[in-house]
Amino acid sequence: MKFEKQFLPEDIKEAEIEKACADYLIARMDLEFEHCNYEMVNRLAVDLVKSSNKLASLKEKKEVRERFEGILVKAVPLNPFTIQKIKRGLSGDE
Repeated sequence: MKFEKQFLPEDIKEAEIEKACADYLIARMDLEFEHCNYEMVNRLAVDLVKSSNKLASLKEKKEVRERFEGILVKAVPLNPFTIQKIKRGLSGDE
């Protein structure tokens, strides 16, 4: 998984944690299936959906920001310095 392409730089650490959690849950679900512990499989599946939803949310956050920045660059006839200043303001760097 290419975290840099899918998530904002400030969200990469959180995405890595969620991915590791999802990988663990999948492996644990497989083990619980082998032992016919279906109640535990269901609980783990709920947690897996939460991790998957969080990853999807972080990915969508990047897509929305990129779309907004693209619209901003096209719609606002500003010089490059002003555009960078606006982008920094959006990311909370100021």
